[in-house]
Amino acid sequence: AAVSNKVNLREKYMNFTTDEVIALLKQKVGSWQECMQIFHATPERSHSSRGYHALIKAFAKGGEWDKIQKGLKDMRARSVRITDEIYGCIFNSLGQLRQPQKALLLLEEIRHESPTFSSYRSAANSGIRVLAKHNYISEALEYFRVLHPINQLSRRKLPDPFTLSALMTACNNNNRAHDSLALFYEAKRVSAKLDLFIFSAAISACGKSESWELALELFYDMTSYSIKPDTISFNSAITACVKSKKWEQALMLLDSMGRVDNIHPSVVAFSSAISACGSAGMWEKAIEVFESMGAKGIAPNVVTFSALIAAFAQEGLWDLSLEYLESMQSRGLQPNVFTYSSAIRACERAGEWGPALELFVTMRKLGIRPNVITYSSLIAACGKAGHWRRALELFLSMYHLGLERDVVVYSTAITACEKAGQWQLAYSLFHEMDALSLQRDTIVYNSLISACGKGKQWPKALEVLEKMSDAPGVSRNVISFSSAISACARGGIWRKAISLLNQMEVENISPNIITFNAAISACERSMMWEQAIQLLRMSSRKGLKPEAITYSTAISACGKAGEWDVALSLFDEMPLVSLFRDTIAYTTAIDALAKSGQWVKALGLYQEMGNEESNRKIQKGTVNDDDEELVSRYISDLGIEIKGLQTEPVQRVVAMTKQQEWQAALDLMLLEMEVVTRFRKGDTGDSSGSVTSVIL
Repeated sequence: AAVSNKVNLREKYMNFTTDEVIALLKQKVGSWQECMQIFHATPERSHSSRGYHALIKAFAKGGEWDKIQKGLKDMRARSVRITDEIYGCIFNSLGQLRQPQKALLLLEEIRHESPTFSSYRSAANSGIRVLAKHNYISEALEYFRVLHPINQLSRRKLPDPFTLSALMTACNNNNRAHDSLALFYEAKRVSAKLDLFIFSAAISACGKSESWELALELFYDMTSYSIKPDTISFNSAITACVKSKKWEQALMLLDSMGRVDNIHPSVVAFSSAISACGSAGMWEKAIEVFESMGAKGIAPNVVTFSALIAAFAQEGLWDLSLEYLESMQSRGLQPNVFTYSSAIRACERAGEWGPALELFVTMRKLGIRPNVITYSSLIAACGKAGHWRRALELFLSMYHLGLERDVVVYSTAITACEKAGQWQLAYSLFHEMDALSLQRDTIVYNSLISACGKGKQWPKALEVLEKMSDAPGVSRNVISFSSAISACARGGIWRKAISLLNQMEVENISPNIITFNAAISACERSMMWEQAIQLLRMSSRKGLKPEAITYSTAISACGKAGEWDVALSLFDEMPLVSLFRDTIAYTTAIDALAKSGQWVKALGLYQEMGNEESNRKIQKGTVNDDDEELVSRYISDLGIEIKGLQTEPVQRVVAMTKQQEWQAALDLMLLEMEVVTRFRKGDTGDSSGSVTSVIL
């Protein structure tokens, strides 16, 4: 029956002309089996390039790669020329079938026939576009260079605009913006035809490489090529400004967009402008742009709301984030993982770990799968609040969800352990990164050093600092050394702390005031008051402004060493360098005086502190337990220095102190001091004798 069918087909088509056969094949192109039967039943004269083209087109449409290969083999065997058009047809089919590997094989076959693609330029361009579309960037660039050798572009062989724009776009999408711009400037150098799509791709490349000025230069350069910008090119230029936090330029473009004929600001442009404002910390301006959308009749979408909430997250405005999240839902818009992640990040920045957890639970109930950013923000929120166990629970749950824990997540988890002083767990997570082949960054090392320091494990902190020197892609910075010096301070090894400070100078790392505070603290714990003062002076010489805590620590060092006069001198110096003397400064100065038995001076500072701070707090009703404890403690301490404690006035002072009526106790003590002073001068006044027994 099969033989009979073939005979019948041959008889049917034996008198067909070549054009009739080709027309029939084109008509039956949707059925490659039928086309193959017709082709083999027709006379040999029909088996030309045109005939094979029609047959191979049918094979290509049916995705029959093996049949295509056989057809090409037959053509070569019959010495039938394979045209540029035939190869182009195959590439188009491979592109539609998402077969870039086969396109790559075919390009290599063509290259064997024509090493420079001189006979198949159109087909080569089609193949390159297939590779670019499916992200075979290196291969696409390689064949583009074969077709257009670098520095050999000429006006006779200008690059195809479609291929050029497709390749540039692919480079942009694969973090190869530099290749995209190189292609653009090569084409521009030889006066190639540059269209709107090529310019848009170049502007987008500028945005990805954070070259906003170049992006705007290219955007405005379009007019010299008589190219009118469209919505896409405007969006690309605005996005370039977003990447570089140039919100003013983004808003300028958004405004000019509405003044170009037949172009109206899109929701994408508004969303990008809001992102630009948010990345620059201009959240109020972001709200202003958001609200202007309504006046132009443009409804915000999920991306718009997400951009606005991300702007709030940047500044930790968690209440506004929740407000607009609710507004978004009231408009019938469903928040996505990016929206929730931004809202959780806003809560994390504000230290609101409770609302962050509530948002996390809500998104899980809605079936929204959290991503790595969601978990990173939530782990950080719990870590900042001291809930390190909850942070680690979240960290471990990522494994069960199949989420890849990257360097950022590990860094966040280690930081959570560091905040709680859980150095063993931090160390364990640090070593776990090796098993996952995760390259640790500087933040991870710094967090571990700090964790070891807080856990009073200064040898391990120094060990980690030392390892940083040999770690690839890691550099020790001021935070690394400051954390290590702080660890030394907790361990009381002041010499090592100063040694690390000197090492910073060797490595050309400038210390900040936090570094000096840590080094001074190391000296303070070891009662090395002279070294503490030297460090205080050194910080000023390096152009740093000492803080109140810097002076307080140095004062404490002097006090512990019994150098009360030096401590008092430093205390008096603080207003001269425009530093407010806070409770800690008064505490350390009074402590230094009390330790040396200078109770009169100590009590004088009490009175001064009351005038400057305590009375102000009483008037405002903001006295806290620390203030009461401070005064109670020192009045009690000073009472020990006074003989004759059985006298009635002193007993009343002590009683008031125990009842936390510290202001009344202080007033009474000062009154008694005044009477004692008058008694010493011979002015007894109306003395009942109750104070005469108070003897220094």
